[in-house]
Amino acid sequence: MTRALMPCGTVAAYHRHLQYHQVPCQPCAAANARREAARREGAQQQAALLRQLLDLITGECRRAGMLP
Repeated sequence: MTRALMPCGTVAAYHRHLQYHQVPCQPCAAANARREAARREGAQQQAALLRQLLDLITGECRRAGMLP
């Protein structure tokens, strides 16, 4: 049983273009660009949350006298 191919305009189709050494069509390239932008945005949000957490931990450690 084979899977149905995803239509152009999807990330799966973008990767299919690359697999067959084709230049991705514009809808596929746009879908991949949207996915990458969302990935970068998520990574930036995660980094911001990590910085906030580290600042909170540092402040608590200072208040407890564990850090100068």
